[in-house]
Amino acid sequence: MRIRKYTILQGLPKTLPLLLKKRVEENPNINIQAAKNKNGKYEFYTYGEFYENVIAFSYALKKIGVTRGSNVALI
Repeated sequence: MRIRKYTILQGLPKTLPLLLKKRVEENPNINIQAAKNKNGKYEFYTYGEFYENVIAFSYALKKIGVTRGSNVALI
């Protein structure tokens, strides 16, 4: 039995941060996430907005001393 190589992943970035950055560059105004606000209405976030939040969160982690290899739990 031969194992087929999947070509769907060829050409994609190898890490999640790089994949997100590529998607932001290609489609910054496409919705990526929806979440209910306090009033029960959905708010939508674009790739661009989501990426800005990710960058802000990463800077906050660096500010409190989190480095590569640190253990972090998200709840």
